[in-house]
Amino acid sequence: MSHKFEIYKDRAGEFRVRFKYNEETLFSTGGYASKASAYNAIESIKRNGPEALTLGEEFPEPSIEDRIRAAEAPAADRLVKFDHNSEAFKEFESAFVALKKEISERNNLEFLGSDELELTRAEIGTFGKLKDRALVRIRNLWQFAVNAFLWLAEKAGEAIISTLAVALLVSLAKLVGIEL
Repeated sequence: MSHKFEIYKDRAGEFRVRFKYNEETLFSTGGYASKASAYNAIESIKRNGPEALTLGEEFPEPSIEDRIRAAEAPAADRLVKFDHNSEAFKEFESAFVALKKEISERNNLEFLGSDELELTRAEIGTFGKLKDRALVRIRNLWQFAVNAFLWLAEKAGEAIISTLAVALLVSLAKLVGIEL
């Protein structure tokens, strides 16, 4: 399991609790005089945490772009083979074709310089080759797509290309099991 509580003794000799995801500390408690008190804190968090109120500023719902940026690919190093007949792949392929067509049919994209346009077209070609391989490494495909197409969406602003780039990323996330 990748989430865990960890009790440790700090420099002052007090017991503290860390809550970790993989190796990242998400939060830690204040100090306790005994290890038993630290265990009680863990039990209290488990029991009361799911219904606890969040205090402080109201935070807006993260944008789809923010959720894409924060998403991590599952089974990152595993090689996978896409089912090209699945509905999820067909939706993904359709989003890719729509973006590729929009970029290739335009000679001038006002929000991109000529070098950026040339690079964008090359990245679309590279991505097309990656997605069509017999086996793909999900993390590599996801990171490439996020780097290339989220950048493109942000450069495009409100243009149709921005919408198509985000739609491609959302459909890829759905295809590979990334929750946004």
